Amino acid sequence: DVDRSFEVTKATATVTLGSLNVTYDGSQKAATATTNPASLPVDFTYDLSATAPTNAGSYAVVGTINHANYQGSASGTLVIATATQTITFGTLADRAYTTTQFALTATASSGLSVAYAIVSGPATLSGGNLTITGIGTVTVRASQAGNGNFNAAPDVDRSFEVTKATATVTLGSL
Repeated sequence: DVDRSFEVTKATATVTLGSLNVTYDGSQKAATATTNPASLPVDFTYDLSATAPTNAGSYAVVGTINHANYQGSASGTLVIATATQTITFGTLADRAYTTTQFALTATASSGLSVAYAIVSGPATLSGGNLTITGIGTVTVRASQAGNGNFNAAPDVDRSFEVTKATATVTLGSL
């Protein structure tokens, strides 16, 4: 009798990464993989972390087969693009001259804070509060500059007319 021994090594399988170009939406973004042979389990790392990223940016991805009989891996880059956002800024009603401040109420779809500016007209701003300083047309701009996850929103301008206030005159006795 002659005994022979040999070692059986893992067979090579291929891994193809998918879902590598996505857009930020606040949730984790995981790559996908297909294997040949099909349906082998794949473990992923993102910049050497097992946690899938959430924020916009580029992340080095490695997908490695985790199977007793097969081996293989693939690498790529997961790109999470910045998302677009919009501003909702309702119509500003015409009004008579007053020195009472009123609040502006624009919102960004991103949830980020909106900034305001007077484009033209007789008014001043203190944060989101507008004070009329004379009569005429006032144009207010709402803007949101974006951040690492959102692009800047398109500015939204709103105009309204300020008319003369009605004054009451009381005459005393003659």
